[in-house]
Amino acid sequence: MKTQHLRTLALSLISVSITSSALSQSTITSPPLGSRLAFPAFTLSWRPVNAAEHVLYIGSRQGQYDIYAASLGTGTSASLTWSQGRPAGCWFRLWSKVPQGGSFSNSTPNGLFTWVFSDAYYALVQPPPAQPQSAQPALVNAFLNAAAAKGVGAYVGECKGFLKTTFDQAAWGFRLSTGRYPVMPFNVRNDISVVNWQWLDSSDSAFIKVAEVLPTLTTEQKRVALMALLRQVQRGDVLQMVWRRSTSAQDQTGANASEYGPHTFAFLSNYQSDTAAMSWIHSNMRGDGKMEMGSTWWWNIAQTPDTLIVRIAARFGGCTLYRVRSDVFTR
Repeated sequence: MKTQHLRTLALSLISVSITSSALSQSTITSPPLGSRLAFPAFTLSWRPVNAAEHVLYIGSRQGQYDIYAASLGTGTSASLTWSQGRPAGCWFRLWSKVPQGGSFSNSTPNGLFTWVFSDAYYALVQPPPAQPQSAQPALVNAFLNAAAAKGVGAYVGECKGFLKTTFDQAAWGFRLSTGRYPVMPFNVRNDISVVNWQWLDSSDSAFIKVAEVLPTLTTEQKRVALMALLRQVQRGDVLQMVWRRSTSAQDQTGANASEYGPHTFAFLSNYQSDTAAMSWIHSNMRGDGKMEMGSTWWWNIAQTPDTLIVRIAARFGGCTLYRVRSDVFTR
């Protein structure tokens, strides 16, 4: 066998270590048979024999050398690096040129020497399956665009009903990682007279909880917590809250729960600054059923972070910020 006729294709030889031993047939010893071949670099070792030369074939089928072929001299190992492609597996044929006189099952006489070979198959380590790209931005856009196109709430003043109906319809073309249709959950109803500052846990909820301001905090604690919450706001986030309906000086100590009510809106943009008007979309609570969007004004007051703090930091106030989860995909 003339090694100059062998082709070196997809693998490049890095190094060869050289040893020799007694007359016998060489077989691959490492990696162990049945194991997976590392990628992109691996080391192949074989049993040392009294060989004048070793030649290695690597092929897509047994006995072929369409991937790699090279003389490795008298060495007993080779460090190789895969330079292109990654098949599911490949065949290795190790030829050894040994003196005549041995008894070999696979041999080709050549004058005073005999070429003998042994075969081994290895599967290659494969990359993990590609994960589908998150459709979170697409779902957020579908939700907000659908809300803007409606123009009127589902019912007079039904802020949550407007957003939930709109979101659930916009989400029909999407799925969660579990395969379920994503939805906006219903509100939790607490035992106290003021209700609906959080949502029910739901296996098909498209939202995760980002931050919350508990109604049980003091006014000052609420101010700090709410400012930290608002600074996390991203486009498409939804704020579920209980707040005081007016902005009078009594906001800080109001004892009448009937002066408080739940409200829900979706942010149209990321947080901007502590003084900028907030940009959101909602069905208002003024009894006319109209949808409002943009940097909205209620009761002739621009809703900035500070005015939200005044309302939610009142006695019964509390809120939770929800965000569309990242493991949502198109169907």
